[in-house]
Amino acid sequence: GVQLDKEGYHLLSCKYGGGPVWTHNTLVSGWSECLSDLLIHHQVEPRHRYANTEDRPDISFYDVDSGTTREADVAMAHPWSKDSIKRAATTPGHAAAKREERKAAK
Repeated sequence: GVQLDKEGYHLLSCKYGGGPVWTHNTLVSGWSECLSDLLIHHQVEPRHRYANTEDRPDISFYDVDSGTTREADVAMAHPWSKDSIKRAATTPGHAAAKREERKAAK
């Protein structure tokens, strides 16, 4: 086959073949492993967290210091994606900010 790009940018942003899903799941797994290493009890994608919806965080854990349950939602942004490339060089954090906006709008 033909190599798409040496740096692997295509794999990270292409919706076909599962690249973004694989990367997202790898990030969630990495965070879960870190929490386990720190002996912090947590759940990955806990179900039935909210009434009347299937929405769920990627990770939920109990914060002993504050006495509250914290939730984290992993989102990945790629600064070389087509929707970010024009602004990425001129606006620091552009790709991350746009990804956060899209994630919050879900």
